[in-house]
Amino acid sequence: MNGLSTDKPEMYNSWKHWINNDYILHVPNEYGSIQDACEFLADKNWHNLHPPTIKIAEGTRESTTSIENLDNVIIEGANLLETTITSLSGISGSQGDWDVVINISDTANIIVGQFAIIRNVTGTGDHLYHSGCWEITAINAGVSITVKNTKRDDATFVSTLTGGDIIIPPTIIKENTNNDIPFTLIDCNNITFKNIVIEGVGGINYGIHAIKSKITVDTVGVNGFSESGIFISFNSAIHSEGNHLNISDSVSGLGVSILCTADINHCIFTGNSNQGLWVFRMSQVAFGVAGSIALGNTTDIHGQDDASIYNNDSTYDTSNLTPNVLANDRSYLSD
Repeated sequence: MNGLSTDKPEMYNSWKHWINNDYILHVPNEYGSIQDACEFLADKNWHNLHPPTIKIAEGTRESTTSIENLDNVIIEGANLLETTITSLSGISGSQGDWDVVINISDTANIIVGQFAIIRNVTGTGDHLYHSGCWEITAINAGVSITVKNTKRDDATFVSTLTGGDIIIPPTIIKENTNNDIPFTLIDCNNITFKNIVIEGVGGINYGIHAIKSKITVDTVGVNGFSESGIFISFNSAIHSEGNHLNISDSVSGLGVSILCTADINHCIFTGNSNQGLWVFRMSQVAFGVAGSIALGNTTDIHGQDDASIYNNDSTYDTSNLTPNVLANDRSYLSD
């Protein structure tokens, strides 16, 4: 089934109907905003094995969505663009503000203002610091893209690139001019964000703030927030799947606070001005599996106030453990 009809409420009383159909709410074609779609779903009891999907069209749209007491819903962007890295053309700029020109196999349908999620990078030198979610600032059709990289840990950026994957979500949810949080979740369960970029414009807030909620991220990029790109608090939880979570150029990447848990594999936190991963106040995080990266942040990983961070084969800067990795106030970082 393509979309939901408000004039047929009886269908919600038939478990056979919603088990055997895909419910897709299209934004903006059927619902003017993500908020409208969430409010329509709020009083429905959706099963976690067959959740409805709020499908957001490609393009950039300002949005602020506040969700309460909503369970088992997928918030998904348009189909991803994908290409591969062939080589590095050049790097210019200075600490925290680099212009990086990357030669790629295909520039079709890519436009300036989108964001490149760069993963699985191969090369030499500082090649892993190219990983992250970076704004595309220029395109040389058929040849290359230029991205803004905010590697902040020192004043050098020297590398080669021999390969890597670039994923571009064409759906961008942007912080509005009032600097409202794009997504606030309170008392929600099993909300999945998939195939989107959340873009900040410098307001003092988060891209996603989850309070007493459980969320999953699957191929999500976050860039440009003056607090944490994603912040979960008060017994919340975050889990990652697919191409997972990529947060760059914010004050902190992922913040996990007050009795929260995070299972975040294959995640990338790069070029953030404070912490890449910040865990505090009796929260626990499992951060690892090959492909997880915290690099180029002022502090890559920070545990504070009885935090526990279990690291398994992730990459962070070990050349100088202060301030790149901090564990204080009875906190614990395990390799």
